[in-house]
Amino acid sequence: PTDPTDPTDPTDPTGELESPQTQDSDGDGISDSQEINQLGTDPFDATDPGDGVIRQALTSAEPEGTGSGTNWWKPIIVVLAAAGLLLLLVLRRRRCQHCEKRLTDRDGVLVDEDDNPDCADNPDGDHHQLKPR
Repeated sequence: PTDPTDPTDPTDPTGELESPQTQDSDGDGISDSQEINQLGTDPFDATDPGDGVIRQALTSAEPEGTGSGTNWWKPIIVVLAAAGLLLLLVLRRRRCQHCEKRLTDRDGVLVDEDDNPDCADNPDGDHHQLKPR
């Protein structure tokens, strides 16, 4: 019969076989697989120190949200995209519906880039008109 307190026993106390990935022969809290493949320590010797930094990293959980790999750039991209769209909409709305020239409001009169209030393409008159919204 097997002794469940024996550290070299490959079964857990319920009598089920343990997975090689989770089996801990020396009872130090690190699986045999991690000790062999990652730490290079003896999986049957609980006092084998190995590399303390790696050993500590495998046994202690890292708190969430403290990593430097946060996605700080995502909100910046969203703001820049929104600003670009807003700028496009503002510039696009300030065009004459007939000649498509960019317009500026000067003392209540719409003028093009040449400070000309006249639009030769307007069939209803001689002035620029904004595109309807």
